[in-house]
This record gives sequence, C-alpha cells and structure tokens, in this order.
Amino acid sequence: MAVSEAQVPADQGPAQSGDGDLVAAAQRGDRAAFAALVERYQGLVFGYLRARVLQASDAEDLTQEVFLRSYGARARFDSSAMVGPWLIGIARNLLYEHARKTKRRREVAWTEICLEL
Repeated sequence: MAVSEAQVPADQGPAQSGDGDLVAAAQRGDRAAFAALVERYQGLVFGYLRARVLQASDAEDLTQEVFLRSYGARARFDSSAMVGPWLIGIARNLLYEHARKTKRRREVAWTEICLEL
C-alpha cells in the first residue's frame, strides 16, 4: 500500500456518506468493505503522518500499521462514531511509539560512539 503525497485527495473530509454501512460490513468480516475504508482514508492518515515524520517511507510504514491495527480492532469500533478521527487517534498513538523508538535508537547510538572514544 505505497501512498504518495500526490494521492491525497483535497476534498477528503473526516466523514463521508456510507461510512456506517462500510464499518458495519467490515465488522461482519467483509474484506471488500474494509478495503473501501482503507481506500477512502489512507490519504488522510498518510497526510497526518507525513506532516509529522521526516521520512516519507516512515509515514508509509506507519500508515500501513494504522490500518493493520484498525482491522484488528474493528469489532470494538462504535459504528455511530466517525472513522477519520478514530484512525487519526490510532495514527497519533503509533506516532508516539515511533518517536520513543527513534529516540531510544539515537541514545543507544550516541552511547556506543562515546564508548568507542
């Protein structure tokens, strides 16, 4: 699911008609409905993440992880809620995890350099 900045639609809002039906179908296990949700919201999620990470490849990886986690948690999603904010919440949590991992990696690398000196 490689997403480029050019694929982010300008008119993509947080809630679109038919989301409730797609969510309900995805919760019943309809993969095509979930794929439609991914298609509808991947630009929004990618744009959110791309604005907050340095590497586009990190934003792509995190976007994929958002949809993997949302697929696993689809049964817990309240179909009366809006999908976009829910996905952005997942993206925000993943971004925090990514920042912690990146910070830890930098600290380890710096420690190793100091030990070599």
